[in-house]
Amino acid sequence: MHRFYFENPVGRQEALSLAGEQAHQITQVLRLKTGDSLCLFDGTGEEFICRIEAGDRGKVAVRVSERLRPPVEAAIRLTLAQGLLKGEKNEWVIQKATELGVAAIRFLTTERTVADLPQGRTASRLARWRKVAVEAAEQSGRVAVPAVLAPAALSELWRQRADYDLALMPWEREEGNALTRSLARFPEARRILCVIGPEGGFSEAEISEGRRAGAEIVTLGPRVLRAETAALAATALILQEVV
Repeated sequence: MHRFYFENPVGRQEALSLAGEQAHQITQVLRLKTGDSLCLFDGTGEEFICRIEAGDRGKVAVRVSERLRPPVEAAIRLTLAQGLLKGEKNEWVIQKATELGVAAIRFLTTERTVADLPQGRTASRLARWRKVAVEAAEQSGRVAVPAVLAPAALSELWRQRADYDLALMPWEREEGNALTRSLARFPEARRILCVIGPEGGFSEAEISEGRRAGAEIVTLGPRVLRAETAALAATALILQEVV
């Protein structure tokens, strides 16, 4: 069944309308017709099976026929903080991290960040990234869309350290402290921050800064991973171990 994100809370409404791009997708691309069913979710943990009552390319009227609360979301709130990457890698990380189940994604500027956002383009880039997250949530069967937060400096992120029960900072030069071992030492952690470097990795000064902020410096194994690979490997390990 085709799934769509409904931006406003559905609550106890029975009749809903979809417009704009979604209406076009339903009527002109998917060719759904009156009487066909589709699924909506609004980010509150529920999804809604709906029957199409009427529609054209500008507006589609649906009626809720069933309300479900599928157990698809993670039991923890994992925020992935990723050093800003070049090209389309940022969108790839958003897409895959959403599929895996993160609750939020934030890009970082660090000492070795090469990529940057063109001046005046932050708002449009964020809008694009959030759309990628919505599409990935629709495709993967999630009932929540991760927040995609404005890029921040690494130092700013550490000022928000108190918001998390546990902060993990994978580093290719760490040898003894496996990520899974750190997770085992903090079994009650439910708000977890995972901080991944850019293509050039973290500097020693940044690792020291992370230690002072109370981050666990961890290893993902003996091989050096690309930044985008490290992000998804760490995400998968954390959610597999904790959920």
